[in-house]
Amino acid sequence: MIDKQKGNKHKGCEGELYAMWDACSKGYIVAKTIESDLFSYDFIMDDGEKLYRVEVKTRDSSRRSSSTGKMFNDRVVFKSQFKTNCGYTKKYGFVDWFVCYCSKWNKIAWIKRENMNGDVTIYKQDFEHLQLPINNKLNDLCLINEEGKSKKQECLF
Repeated sequence: MIDKQKGNKHKGCEGELYAMWDACSKGYIVAKTIESDLFSYDFIMDDGEKLYRVEVKTRDSSRRSSSTGKMFNDRVVFKSQFKTNCGYTKKYGFVDWFVCYCSKWNKIAWIKRENMNGDVTIYKQDFEHLQLPINNKLNDLCLINEEGKSKKQECLF
């Protein structure tokens, strides 16, 4: 019998896959790292000119109010650093983009590293404004016609 509850590892993988799909759908090439815990990022994103290291943070619950103890249902909080079980603080200094995925709402937000200081609170309505820009650089290099044949010789694929 399969347990219907998702573990943290499963939730994290779900967020990573959703983020990679989102990047691919916007014209980027992505490559998953073999062991993301060693590199402090989850995947690499290529826009045709530069590689970006991407860290995905997944949350499925809202934040509890410190004064009342009640749950907020309109926001989630993502941490840009955390302490591991052995006390090591992971700061993600080499990450270019953070992807914040809320599995409860199935929403994703892209935040540049310089805008991710400490804890970041994202309201449900703000996810729509924090999106990865569409990349036309790779699309311009490789135009595919209806028969699936490349129109340009510079095609990367």
